[in-house]
Amino acid sequence: MTILRARPRFEYGNTRLRVRRLDRMGEKQLTELMGRDVDGLLGALASTALRTEAEAALARGGGVRRLNAALRAHEARELEVMRGFYGDAARSLVDLLLARFDLHNLLVLLRGVLRRADEEQVLEDIIPVGAFTDVLAREIVRQHEPAAALALLAGWELPDPVTARATVNAFAAYERDANLGHFESAVIAAHTGRIIRELDHLGSVAADLRASLARSVDETNVMALLRLRSALSGRELDTLPGVAPWSPGGSIATSALESALRQVADTETASILSASARYLRTPLEAWSRDHDLAAAQRVLEQRRVVDQISLFRRGDPMGIAMPIAYVAELELETRNLRVLAQGAALRTSPDDLGKQLLLPEARP
Repeated sequence: MTILRARPRFEYGNTRLRVRRLDRMGEKQLTELMGRDVDGLLGALASTALRTEAEAALARGGGVRRLNAALRAHEARELEVMRGFYGDAARSLVDLLLARFDLHNLLVLLRGVLRRADEEQVLEDIIPVGAFTDVLAREIVRQHEPAAALALLAGWELPDPVTARATVNAFAAYERDANLGHFESAVIAAHTGRIIRELDHLGSVAADLRASLARSVDETNVMALLRLRSALSGRELDTLPGVAPWSPGGSIATSALESALRQVADTETASILSASARYLRTPLEAWSRDHDLAAAQRVLEQRRVVDQISLFRRGDPMGIAMPIAYVAELELETRNLRVLAQGAALRTSPDDLGKQLLLPEARP
C-alpha cells in the first residue's frame, strides 16, 4: 500500500504541465486536419508536438498502422514525461492516476492470449506506460498457451501483486466455465479495489483522484446497465446474468443499480440513476426516448472529460487535480486523432468526422 509520509509537493510538476498543455490541439487545429489522407495527416502532425513519432512513421513508409503506432507512442511518451516531473509522495499519487493504463494493458493482453490473436494486433492496443513496457507486453503475448502467459504475470507480479494473484485465481475459474465476462470482471474488481483502498487510506490529498475514479466507474456501470436492458428488451438475453456486472468504487450504490435495472419503464430507470448522480440526467433522459446507446456513451464520456479538464481552472493548483486534467486532455487529443486517422483511411467526409470528435469547447 502507498504510504505518504509527507504532504505531496506538486508545485514544480504542475508548473511544467501548464506549459506543456499549450501543445494540445483544440477544435480549430483538429478541424484543419480533416480531409487529409493518411500520409497527409502524418505530414501535418510532423509540425506539432507529435513531430518525433510522425516523422519516424513517415520514414518507415507511412500508412494507417504506423499512424496509429505514432499516436500510441506519443501518448505513452507524454505520460512518462509527466510522471518524471514528480517525486516522492507526489509521484506515488501520479502512479495511482496512471494505474488505469495498467488495467487497460492487462485486459488487452489477456484477451489477446485467450483468443490466440495475432501478436502484432494485440500490441497495437498496448499503451506502454507503467508496469507493461513494450518488451514485457511482447513477451507475454508471444506465449503459445494461456497458462504460460498467466505464469509470467504471476511470476513478475504484473501489474501489481494483488491484481496478479486475482488474475491467476480468476483464470482457474475461467478454465472451468469459459466465461470471459466473469474473468474480466474479477480482474477489474481486484485492480480497482486495490486502487480504491490506497486512495481511501490517503484521505484528502487524494480526494480529487478518488472522485475522478468514482465518476469513471459510474460511467462504466451505467453503460453496462443500459446494455443489459437493451439485450433483455431485444430478447438477446432471456434472464439477467448470475454475476452482477458492476465494477466497485463508484458513487452509485449497488442497490440503486439493481433497482434501476429491474424497472419496467426506461423513464423510471433514468430517474433512479439520475437521482444518484445529477450529471446523468440529460443523457439518460435522451436514452429513455431514443434508446441510442452509442449517443448515451458519447455524451457521458464527453461530460466526464470536460469536467476533468476543467480541473485546470477549478482544481487545487498545488494538488493532483492538475495531473488529472492533463491526462484527460492528452487522452482526448489522442482519441480525436485516432478518429481522424480512421477517417483518413476510410475517406470519411469532414461532416461525419466532425460528429465523431469529442470537443470540450462543445459541451452539450
